[in-house]
Amino acid sequence: LAELIAQTEIRNAQGAGGMIGAQVLGMQQKRWLLSNDEGPCPLCEANAAQQWIPIGGAFVSGAEHPLQHPNCRCDAAYRRKPKED
Repeated sequence: LAELIAQTEIRNAQGAGGMIGAQVLGMQQKRWLLSNDEGPCPLCEANAAQQWIPIGGAFVSGAEHPLQHPNCRCDAAYRRKPKED
């Protein structure tokens, strides 16, 4: 149990740090990336289904960045602006 808590806290700090770093670099959007590990949970799938959202917004689950839950292996991607269609 202690190892799970430690891994979750470290990955959560990495997720928060990644988002802060992306904001400092001027990124404007973020996207939830599902893990290729075990099947993702419904909340993570819903977050990923949103595609690109504003960097200051929350995903549909309420999370601002991965992790969504203990043992979550998801990640995030960031970009400066949307690609022109």
